[in-house]
This record gives sequence, structure tokens and C-alpha cells, in this order.
Amino acid sequence: MTPSACSRQICGSIGRAALALTVLIALVGCSQQPPGALTIAAGNRNFNQTFVAAYHSQALGGDSDIVLLDEAAKQALDGNPSDAPVRQVMRIRVLWNASRDLKADHTTSSNATLHWYVLGNTPATANDVIEYAGTAMAVLESDGNQTICSVRGASMRMVARRGSLHDPIGKASFKGMIHASENPTKARQALEEVRDTILAEAAVDDPAVRRPLADRASSMAR
Repeated sequence: MTPSACSRQICGSIGRAALALTVLIALVGCSQQPPGALTIAAGNRNFNQTFVAAYHSQALGGDSDIVLLDEAAKQALDGNPSDAPVRQVMRIRVLWNASRDLKADHTTSSNATLHWYVLGNTPATANDVIEYAGTAMAVLESDGNQTICSVRGASMRMVARRGSLHDPIGKASFKGMIHASENPTKARQALEEVRDTILAEAAVDDPAVRRPLADRASSMAR
């Protein structure tokens, strides 16, 4: 092979590699991140939990609500229920005046409460609920019509259960980033839908867990 032919071949290879890298960067840059992405650690297991919708609402007294919905919960809220076995709604309330001295770099600090509801989504499990609750350190930033919520140092555990759903997580910790749109109406409607499900039946079939589940609904109005 002549020197000129060799140079053309090397240049061609470099050009194709550069083009492939450019395309890859473009695809990564254009791929949409989910509004809510959490990394959960439960025992020796780690997994990712994503939410397709996230809404921010300013609560009374200066607190902020971040309400996250998975695909099934969003479809139910939009009036198009899916055939998914469960739907999930998480509420993170960031306290304007937390009750403890807060340091953002201190892993034991918390300024937010959280409730994660896993709801039965079939006719047979329509009243079934698992509720996880805990605390977190959450930092809010405004970005146009969005609120960016960085969550770290979050811990949670199951606090109530009703029906045939079983707890697959146990005690867990998580961190993540949330991009919530400013939509108080959707946030309120999502929480009302959870409350209506919880109040549908007051009985709890697991006496070892704090009861009754219906009493926990009052926390959603504070």
C-alpha cells in the first residue's frame, strides 16, 4: 500500500470514528431523562425507580409539595386507566421551617417528609395499599416553570399495608433528582385520588403494622 493510500485509509477510519462518536453524543444529549429518577438501596440490592410525571405545588405556610407518578398512576389521573398490576404515587413535602438544625452536607439532617403509596390497580386489588414513609434532605431550585429537587439522605420503611400486596423492599434508602413542573391542580388531584383509595375501606389486615391506614390520610391535608 502506498503512503498516500495508507494516509487516506487512516483518515477515513478516524473520520468514521469521529462521526460515530458525534452521533452517540447527539443521541445521549437528545434522550429525555424521566422527570423523577431515584436510586434505591434496600439491603444488598440496588435498583432504579423512575416516575413519568412530577408536579410541584406550594403548600400553606411556605412548605412545598413534590408529587411523583408512575405511568399507571398518570394514566389513571388522566382518565385512561391501564392494566398494570399496581400504580405508584410518591409525595415529598419540603418543610419551609424544619424542626431541626439543618446542614446540607450532614447525612443525618432532614428537611422533608416522604410518603410512597403503592396502590392495587386491578378490580380485585382496587382497595389494596402499601404505604412507605420516611424523611429526606431535599434541596429545591427554580428553573423557569420547573422546580428541580435534589434528594439525598432519604430513608423509608413500610408503615401500613392493606390487602394482598406484599412489601418487596423493606427498610431502604435512596437518592435522586426530580424535575417537577409547576402544576398545583395535578398535584392536588393525584393526592386526592390516593386519599380516596385509602378511605375506601378502613380495615387493615396486618395487625403488626401501624393501623389504621385511613388515619394516615390526614397527613396529606397538612
